[in-house]
Amino acid sequence: MPSLRGAFQSAILFAVYLTGMQLLNNAIGSNYFYTEDRPFLHDLSEPVYFSLNMFGIGIGFVIVALIVRLSVNLFNSRKNKTENTKEETPV
Repeated sequence: MPSLRGAFQSAILFAVYLTGMQLLNNAIGSNYFYTEDRPFLHDLSEPVYFSLNMFGIGIGFVIVALIVRLSVNLFNSRKNKTENTKEETPV
């Protein structure tokens, strides 16, 4: 199950990776992560587009980790409630 700490670590490592890929894109003229031929937000400058991608994806890691964690906790609490109800029922 993803932890909040792991989500932050993933976001930070992805930011480092994205920065490296952006520098490589600029050095060799590639279009990795569609930084040249953008599928959306064509009017944004390169630094703004890069920052939006970095922070948007980083926040996405945290939000997904929270949703998964809350879903698993909700499932486990319902499962435990059902098991406790079965144990209390007289035979």
